[in-house]
Amino acid sequence: MFVERLLTKRICFLGPTSGEIDMSERGMERERSERVARMYSSNDLASKALGITARSFSRLCRKYGIETPYARRRGLTTASAPG
Repeated sequence: MFVERLLTKRICFLGPTSGEIDMSERGMERERSERVARMYSSNDLASKALGITARSFSRLCRKYGIETPYARRRGLTTASAPG
C-alpha cells in the first residue's frame, strides 16, 4: 500500500504521459526518463511511474543512454547512445 501511494504521488509529480510523443516533447521524454530512473530502485517501479511496461522503459533507457535502476544496483554501465 505504501508503494502504491508513493507511485501515485510520483505520477502526479511527473505529469501525464501518452503513448504518442511528438518531436517537441522528446526532450521532456528524456528528462522524465532520467528522473524516474534516478528516483526508483527497480525498473518495474520506474516503468509503472511512467505508465509503460518494464521492457519499454528498458528500451527507452537504452535509446538515450540512461543508467537503469537495475544497472545501478548491479554496477553495470550502459552503452552511450548517439546524440
